[in-house]
Amino acid sequence: MRRGLDNRAEDKNGRIREKNGATKIANLVGQYPELQAFTQDATLTGVKKRHGLESLDQVRRLARQINKQK
Repeated sequence: MRRGLDNRAEDKNGRIREKNGATKIANLVGQYPELQAFTQDATLTGVKKRHGLESLDQVRRLARQINKQK
């Protein structure tokens, strides 16, 4: 299996696996430092639901906005 975006697994059709929604924000901070804007024990799905977002990219954009306000 090839590696795709952010070192995620890419299948034979070129589709890239999404990050698991149950992943704790604390585990993503190493790869996405801007996520320190959120509670570290929150899950990716929880953050997306709370803020009405659909993707990790949208979560990262929101985190950058929050970090600018601090």
